[in-house]
Amino acid sequence: MTPRAPAYLSPDGRRLWRRILADFEISPHEVPLLAAALSFLDQVEDARGTLAVDGLTIDGLHGPRVHPCVAIMRSSALAAGRLLRQL
Repeated sequence: MTPRAPAYLSPDGRRLWRRILADFEISPHEVPLLAAALSFLDQVEDARGTLAVDGLTIDGLHGPRVHPCVAIMRSSALAAGRLLRQL
């Protein structure tokens, strides 16, 4: 039986979950890795959406500074890549 996508995934994350499980054989111990990877990919997309609205910089105390979502996007993408490589 195919495991259900975690409720915390976005609709896009749940669609990707179904596609991956339909196309690949994932063992039960790999299911949490897939869930975590897709959760990180959701964070990347959330950060990307925020950056599309706010831009890459924000006003800081001493002038413009890099938006915090840049770091969130970078670290989430790296984490997702590492988890997907383990699969």
